[in-house]
Amino acid sequence: MKEVDAKTETLSKSDNEVIESIKDWLIANRGYKEYDFSEDFVSEKLLPLLKLVKHDEIIFGDNKITQKLRIPLEAKNSKGDTEKRITELNYKVRYQDWELQNYTKGINVSKDPMAYVAAQIAMLTDQPKGIIGKLYDVDSNNTKLISALYFLG
Repeated sequence: MKEVDAKTETLSKSDNEVIESIKDWLIANRGYKEYDFSEDFVSEKLLPLLKLVKHDEIIFGDNKITQKLRIPLEAKNSKGDTEKRITELNYKVRYQDWELQNYTKGINVSKDPMAYVAAQIAMLTDQPKGIIGKLYDVDSNNTKLISALYFLG
């Protein structure tokens, strides 16, 4: 038995229901096909989302994915007063290649892969790259889990 099989076979009924609801969302909103959900895909891209979805940190909604930040960001003015508080990121359902090209223009992915990933997430969330770069580690890691659903391969 492969390790991947072991991971998916030990899921509870409610865990399987969550995985199926994510699959259904991806089919309905992202244009996925059943054959996209290989055992490796489920193990590597969906299982890491399971606990976050179950605890409402990631919500697959009608026309977006919402990520609730564990550590909100605060934009302060020159006096140190909070002008804006970011408590969640909303991911668009779809994007077109030109949008990604605009956000990643000038970034050499082989020299600065993290800047490229931040630009991808900025594009998906319609947030400035500078905001994405200020996310704390746990929230940043969760953005990468979500963004993996947009970039098959």
